[in-house]
Amino acid sequence: SDPAAYVRALAGAGEAAELTAAGGLGDFDWLVHGVGVPVDRVLPPSAGHRPPGAGAVADSGP
Repeated sequence: SDPAAYVRALAGAGEAAELTAAGGLGDFDWLVHGVGVPVDRVLPPSAGHRPPGAGAVADSGP
């Protein structure tokens, strides 16, 4: 057995989990700023994110 290799693998798995976990270091949102073209003409609206003044998101539940 190789204890040092085990510790390295465990550390790597922990780092990967931290970067991919919701709320972890890899959890972020993009900020998009249109220059010369309205952003809504280029990107579809994303769920839960509305531009300021866009109003409330309609509830599509049952």
